[in-house]
Amino acid sequence: MVGDKAEVFKNTDGSHYVRVTHKDSTFTDVQFPNLHFSATLAEGYAAMVNGTAKVEAAAENIVPDVKEDVSKVAAAAKAEAAVLLEATKKEAAKLLDEAKAEAGILKGEAEKLIANAKNEAEKLIAEAKADIAAKLGKKPKQPAPVKDDVEEL
Repeated sequence: MVGDKAEVFKNTDGSHYVRVTHKDSTFTDVQFPNLHFSATLAEGYAAMVNGTAKVEAAAENIVPDVKEDVSKVAAAAKAEAAVLLEATKKEAAKLLDEAKAEAGILKGEAEKLIANAKNEAEKLIAEAKADIAAKLGKKPKQPAPVKDDVEEL
């Protein structure tokens, strides 16, 4: 309807019609035969056609601006997403490093516990052998010295 122009005309019988002239110079007549309301209806219809054309023309002018604004917003969103992604990667790397450090500490503590348990087991075995040998009346061979540095955690 952009480019269409509507004009109100009066018929010889007193009714009204609206002639809509299109962009291609053709026209369409719209009849309003009711004698009581034809003038009001025709004027309203013409105003609607002319107003619609104006709104559509204004909308066509706004569309490029809206597309440009959308492009700007999309570019800004992509840039912000890139910044957030980089920050997330840095935070993940930091957390991974902290987890590796904690794992190293826990591994060290576990190795100490295993060494302490092994020393304690060797002491208990040596004591048990000595007790058995004493009960059997034999002199036990001297066991290898056992570390006595059991560490408390």
